[in-house]
Amino acid sequence: MGHDIQAVSGHNLNTSSMESLAKDLSDRLDATIVYGYSDDTFIEGISKGDHEFIVLGKVEKGTKDIWTLRDWDYLDRIVEPTKYEGSVSYDLTIEYGRHNQYLNIYKYVFEASARYDSRWWCFCRHFTGELDHWPGLDFFRRCVYTESHKLGGKAAIYFDDQGPSAFIFEMEDFGTPTFEDIVDKVKEKFGEDFLNISEFVTKYDDTTIPHKPDKYPLAFYDDFKVFRTKWDEE
Repeated sequence: MGHDIQAVSGHNLNTSSMESLAKDLSDRLDATIVYGYSDDTFIEGISKGDHEFIVLGKVEKGTKDIWTLRDWDYLDRIVEPTKYEGSVSYDLTIEYGRHNQYLNIYKYVFEASARYDSRWWCFCRHFTGELDHWPGLDFFRRCVYTESHKLGGKAAIYFDDQGPSAFIFEMEDFGTPTFEDIVDKVKEKFGEDFLNISEFVTKYDDTTIPHKPDKYPLAFYDDFKVFRTKWDEE
């Protein structure tokens, strides 16, 4: 199975309740939000465990976009209220024909829905002098920037979903680390192998990138300050 690029960013969404989050997302995305939970656990008198999506409410906007907000911890809070008190674990999805767009939302961070059109190693080769297709890479970065900007983030981390940096998934699942906490941990673990994209693009042009095919970054930091290409070149 191929290694894919995952993007994680901070947010300032109102996650105090599912309804509050739905209202906040509706305002920011200018879209209708249907919210609820998956009936994945049998609880006598409460849930059937038939895996149906149970709608708890809807925040309507006068646009054609309809997103579905799913609370993955809803039933767990009923079964183990102390353990799951204050937990935040949602996914937000929308269907465009046969294509689904989705992102995962935690207490302080979210995983972007933007997807790079190739695998992790292809992404890395832009920074080792082996590949030069910056329009595609910058298009992906701008998609992540758009989502991050709408949800209140200022930067993103790109990581290999099956590589050494996959520990980030575990940090998100605990729900308490902020984006800055994750950045600090990645810096601590990877040092100079945690590459700042804006600094790299500022330092090197296409002809001066050091050729290091055996030295791939382990994760990337993107503050969206510098792009190699302009919007109309993508």
